Amino acid sequence: MRRLFVVLLLLAVPLRAEDKPREIFPSDYTPSPCAPKVSCISFTDAEMQSAADKFLGLHLDPLWEAKHAPEIKAAIAPLCAKHATCMAHPLSSYMFCDDVLSLETRDVVCPKLFPKEKNAKDFEQCSMYIETYLIGIDTKAINPWKEAQACAKAQPPATHAKPLQIWMSPASLPYEYSGYVTFYALDPDMHVPVLANLAFEDQIIYDPANPAGNAATYYAMAIPPCKAPEPLKHDCFKYIRVPNKEGHTDAIAPLVTVTAAGYPTTTFRLDVPVPKAVVEMTPAEIHPGRNEITVTAKDSINGKPVEGRVMLGANEIGFTNQPITVEWKKGTKRPEIWLKPFMPRYGDVVLVRPGP
Repeated sequence: MRRLFVVLLLLAVPLRAEDKPREIFPSDYTPSPCAPKVSCISFTDAEMQSAADKFLGLHLDPLWEAKHAPEIKAAIAPLCAKHATCMAHPLSSYMFCDDVLSLETRDVVCPKLFPKEKNAKDFEQCSMYIETYLIGIDTKAINPWKEAQACAKAQPPATHAKPLQIWMSPASLPYEYSGYVTFYALDPDMHVPVLANLAFEDQIIYDPANPAGNAATYYAMAIPPCKAPEPLKHDCFKYIRVPNKEGHTDAIAPLVTVTAAGYPTTTFRLDVPVPKAVVEMTPAEIHPGRNEITVTAKDSINGKPVEGRVMLGANEIGFTNQPITVEWKKGTKRPEIWLKPFMPRYGDVVLVRPGP
């Protein structure tokens, strides 16, 4: 069922070349001595048509298959060699290597052999063939993987001084991004994909695309639109508030931590814009006695209203966009008035500084 969902998505929304600005499994990788001689074991030619119907409900044209299967298999062969080396990496599961192979195959084979804009039927038949072929590999990959892993475990354990090579697609997230984001990680020496775990500061993000369920490299995470907190729940990457020298807090992007056994831990701030709350208080100043003020705030990037608490020192006195009464007793120090936004993507804003 996992593969069926992916193929339906593929046929509906073809992957774009710009989604992956670099090779997810570089061509200059170092082959593993433990790589099985054959890792892409799939259905036989005689089984392909029935498998396409059984697993995907698709009709693979037998005449088309007989004519084009050899060239498709030839195009997949270099990717299968990479797949074999992936199988031998100590951190790889066979499902992970199959999924990396799937990502590469969909990007490379049919778009190059049968460009959709030239012949939509050829592209469609090729896509059916590829998806069926990949399902066959899924069903038969465990034995080559066991063979490769047994060989790898017999080798001296590798220790890596260099960190993983990590990147993200898209390379930076637009503000309030709603879509998919994928992190990639390569062994710094062999240039082989590494299944690494992802952790986001003060937040747990699950990824159903990963068979293990957690956020991990090479598995696209769906990022839904950011929504107002009720109460303070977040459907997108959560910004972090940190103390500043004024005794308040600033908002920063969350820290991403990438871990994989045997490699140094890597941490970095998520590349995402950090907005500010642009605040205006009317009237702009207060005087001793009774004051009636209104505080308005808007997002510095999209101009949308920012909701938050208006504070008098440590006490809440009202909310944005509502009339507020402020009492300043004559002969006392001027109180501090500041805005504490509800959402952590905004830092605090001081409106009136304390003073004589």
